[in-house]
Amino acid sequence: MRAAMAQSPASKALTQRFAALLVANYCWDEAIPLLETIIEDDPGFVWYEALSLSHLAQKKVADTKQAQYAARRACDVALTPEQRGRGLALLGKTHIRLHDNVSAEATLIDALVADPQHKDAYKRLTELYLKQNRPGDVLALADRLAALGVCHARLLASRTLAYAQRGDEAAAQATIDLPRFVERLMLPPPAGWTDIATFNEGLRDEILSLTTQHDNCDGSAARQARRIDEPENSEGTLVAILEQCVAQAVAAYVASIDGIDHPWVHAKPARGRLHSWVVMTEGKGFEDWHAHQYGWLSGAYYVAVPERSVRGDDAAGCIAFGLPGDHIGADGAARFGQQIERIESGLLLLFPSHAFHRTFVCPSPELRMCFAFDVWPA
Repeated sequence: MRAAMAQSPASKALTQRFAALLVANYCWDEAIPLLETIIEDDPGFVWYEALSLSHLAQKKVADTKQAQYAARRACDVALTPEQRGRGLALLGKTHIRLHDNVSAEATLIDALVADPQHKDAYKRLTELYLKQNRPGDVLALADRLAALGVCHARLLASRTLAYAQRGDEAAAQATIDLPRFVERLMLPPPAGWTDIATFNEGLRDEILSLTTQHDNCDGSAARQARRIDEPENSEGTLVAILEQCVAQAVAAYVASIDGIDHPWVHAKPARGRLHSWVVMTEGKGFEDWHAHQYGWLSGAYYVAVPERSVRGDDAAGCIAFGLPGDHIGADGAARFGQQIERIESGLLLLFPSHAFHRTFVCPSPELRMCFAFDVWPA
């Protein structure tokens, strides 16, 4: 694309494609001037939205103010309620960054009026309520949206946190029901492979050969890690085989929980598609507490695991399900409890996307490679 731009710098279509590619690859500094040029000729919603996102990624006060202006313009030129909801959600985020919580609350409520299904607006509003110790407002908002047929991972996750914040651990645990819905199984070797270890060695080498690796990106829970987005779009043969195996395991798991009376099961999409990424850590790498707001079912397949994670007597490199203490305090998180899963190469973990989880540092130079995925509504 750089070579094409050098040959045809006046091409508007090429400039737009290049700007979109820069945003997708987190090249914010380079994207911003291009987006500003595009907006001069085409002041459309998608370009103001991209400009606002690019400025927000800079995390500086001056950039946040620029992001706020772009978000306002995005709202002004929105053509659909869905676009207006997206623009207002971005605007609400700028209010939060600038510590204007009153405007943030009003703006995010307006975003959900425009688009009740908007997950980012819901997440930001409920986080605001939780920071202000207003669990009742979180539950009331969740009830209002549920009455409209809304039930996504962020709504279920916010219920968990709100119940925990007001001290109702039993209700909080019931929203996830970890003992019932966390599934672990060893993936059998794919057809044509004598054992899973040999397959994983080839898979590891194939993934390491991909050139799309990047360090921590804005919004990711990974710390001191490398990440590959959408490995399914690579030409890797073994990645495609793994995805087929994962899809089969997911289908069997979904069939096994069908009919269980639980809000998460009731929210099962009629059709799903696999969205995947790879996280690689060595030494000090780990992932903070997080949930997967765009998924319904999530999972992790462990391609390579340090020996200490497999046979150690501590949680180094392992994954834990529980709750972050940010909004409920360390005591609240302790009362909810933690479920630690020891990992090994070939292990497949499946769990509800609204289940908060984290990983622990493994002080070892050995590679920890995880193929992570969500089942998104198709």
